[in-house]
Amino acid sequence: MEFLGKKVAGAVFDMDGLLLDTERISLRAWQAGAAAVGVEMPDSMFLDMIGRRHEDCRAVLVRHAGRALDLEAISRAMYADYERRLTTGVPVMAGARELLSKLHASGLPLGVATSTRTELARRKLAKAGLLDFFRSVTGGDGVARGKPAPDIYLAAAEALGVPSHECAAFEDSPPGALSAVAAGMRVALVPDMVRPAPEVVMAVSVVLPSLVDALGLFSEL
Repeated sequence: MEFLGKKVAGAVFDMDGLLLDTERISLRAWQAGAAAVGVEMPDSMFLDMIGRRHEDCRAVLVRHAGRALDLEAISRAMYADYERRLTTGVPVMAGARELLSKLHASGLPLGVATSTRTELARRKLAKAGLLDFFRSVTGGDGVARGKPAPDIYLAAAEALGVPSHECAAFEDSPPGALSAVAAGMRVALVPDMVRPAPEVVMAVSVVLPSLVDALGLFSEL
């Protein structure tokens, strides 16, 4: 199969903000976590967290507060709020199910590379009815460095048994897009909450308004 005119042997997807419409849920949960220790977290600060692992997000909050924080209390409150919000369901982004279904039916190996913890990622994908499309799920807790370092996309390609330079990648966040580019993948950026800087746009292969437009990037779908 070809992706943007180049043969690919696998495809790797980010999750939150790309496949699942969950970034706004994360925003409210992080605000609840910050409030638990008396810190106000503006919406704008959350944009610096998008695409990053939980540990890196906590570091952003500490820098914003300008003082030491009870990080465990923040995490407990954040995850409790997040889980409560997920009880009503996990919303799927437009075009995601159709794209995954067609790629899976074609036999192309599919993987996930998400900054979310692996266990939580698998649970969310299962609840959204998407987990069975994927051969592997690589979470942020499975690599030494988070996005924008290439570790997670290299690990996702390895889990698929496909060289990273033979993978297509789909991302919504600038850190994630740069991670996939650094891993040698051809990257389709589908921005959600964060508008990419010009240097990020130049680094990726294509920028799309939604996953609905992704089907046309593959030659045999």
